[in-house]
Amino acid sequence: MTISDAVRARLLLASFMALSAPAVAGPRADGQVWATLSASGPVSGPWLAQAESTSRLGNDFPRLYQQELVAGLGYRLGESASLYGGYGIVIDFRPHQPNRIEHRPYQQLNLTLGKLGGGTVSARTRLEERFVEGFGDMGVRVRQQVRYVHPLAGRLSAFGTAEFFFNLNDTDWGARSGFDRWRIGGGLRHPVGRKLAFELGYLNQRTARRGAADQTDHIVATTLALSF
Repeated sequence: MTISDAVRARLLLASFMALSAPAVAGPRADGQVWATLSASGPVSGPWLAQAESTSRLGNDFPRLYQQELVAGLGYRLGESASLYGGYGIVIDFRPHQPNRIEHRPYQQLNLTLGKLGGGTVSARTRLEERFVEGFGDMGVRVRQQVRYVHPLAGRLSAFGTAEFFFNLNDTDWGARSGFDRWRIGGGLRHPVGRKLAFELGYLNQRTARRGAADQTDHIVATTLALSF
């Protein structure tokens, strides 16, 4: 890596860290580790598939508190757009209580927005219908993510992401309409094989809590991504 590449990577990561700085002042904070395995690619003609598994360890790392499994089928609308429909299940592991299980059908639009400063900007818009076992209400949530990837030396690249979550209604299981959370972060990505890539980065998550201090999570995020 050249000196200019190293400086560019540090500036990129610093900018995303700065965006999350206001969240650090909150009184409720947790250190976490998230480990994600993902796979995506074409299956036949314009048809696409994606699947993802994320394990989340919290309470300053020692406990697996959540497992998320997501799969979807997509259709390529053109070189820069694809539309997906799928399903996710999220299991919250709660000490001394029954597990909380949430089902999430979703619809998703992926867009490649173009080049910026030598890197590529993409966006993901997801609409989720959320059902929690034991409750009757359906929650609806919109998630908007923007991602920037900038090549560095060789096959190494730096990335930054920002994702914002908004609930569209109140539910009997606790969702409240309005801002739900953000996730802002960045890191480095490097191929580890012809179709595999590894990402390591930092993610700041700020979760709104009605009637209580917002929750801030400082997350070490790892991803192993397969492209088929």
